[in-house]
Amino acid sequence: MAKIYPITEFDSITLPAMLQIFKAIIPFMDYDMQRSISTVIRADELIHTINFYKSPANCKCFKSCSSDFCISSSSSIQEILNNEKILNMILKYCPEEAENMLNQFKSFSSMSDLFNVFHQGSTNANGFTFDEKTLLNPSQQNLYNQYIHQLDQIDLSKK
Repeated sequence: MAKIYPITEFDSITLPAMLQIFKAIIPFMDYDMQRSISTVIRADELIHTINFYKSPANCKCFKSCSSDFCISSSSSIQEILNNEKILNMILKYCPEEAENMLNQFKSFSSMSDLFNVFHQGSTNANGFTFDEKTLLNPSQQNLYNQYIHQLDQIDLSKK
């Protein structure tokens, strides 16, 4: 069974419900009508979006926004995907292969964070200092280095 994607918060806030109804009907139309109506719908979506952003106060109406992290043009992909709230929201809209890739990234990132604690050295609550020389033997250190190299090679832009 095909995955059913929910309507985004952005669409529910910026677009009238009737537009969503028209979009739901498109698959039942003949090709020529689909092509015409789809173009009109996209243009109408653009007009609604432009009108929405004419008022800066509208940005504050998104419920899912987090005050502790806001994506800006300087945010890295890693920062965005390491934010649990954002990643969980994104996963709702992903096709299966993208969802698998993001979940794999999430697992790698968690493992990398754990290894970084060992690699950089850290002091626990009891004052014991972790040192990679005592925690990772040469074989484990080599495996860690290979793992980091593989993470660096991941291309998140693949579709």
